[in-house]
Amino acid sequence: METQNEIQDRILSFLRSEGISSGILADRIGVQRSSISHILSGRNKPSYDFILKFLKKFPEVNAEWFISGNGNMYKEPVQTNLFTTKDNEYKTPEHATEAKPDENKPLVTRENTNKEKKETDHPAGVPVTISERKGRIKKIIILYDTGNFEEFIPA
Repeated sequence: METQNEIQDRILSFLRSEGISSGILADRIGVQRSSISHILSGRNKPSYDFILKFLKKFPEVNAEWFISGNGNMYKEPVQTNLFTTKDNEYKTPEHATEAKPDENKPLVTRENTNKEKKETDHPAGVPVTISERKGRIKKIIILYDTGNFEEFIPA
């Protein structure tokens, strides 16, 4: 049977792992700071509402670990492909024509649109586009303010 002290320990472990205080946790999940204080002191048990708010705000936390202590604190990251939907088909609006991205054509951004036409870094004076100079995308890393990150590697 679950003891109150074990869930307190898991909340404290989470706070240490994230490097946040109990007050910041309360603010992030939308509960009174005193609620966290009462749970950590053993005065109150975490309510169902508290657990739902916590798990909704921190979806990377393994719910089974948080509730029962089984498993790892964090879920295993799932790698997805940025360029396709989960059923691996390109989706287009009904009024649009069927089109798929050209893998050989460089991505045009506002930053490089004007520069591509003007740069001449090639020794023979032949214009070289930024995308040719920098190469193709190898990896995209997204950093979250929680300290977590995800990596996406184009297929």
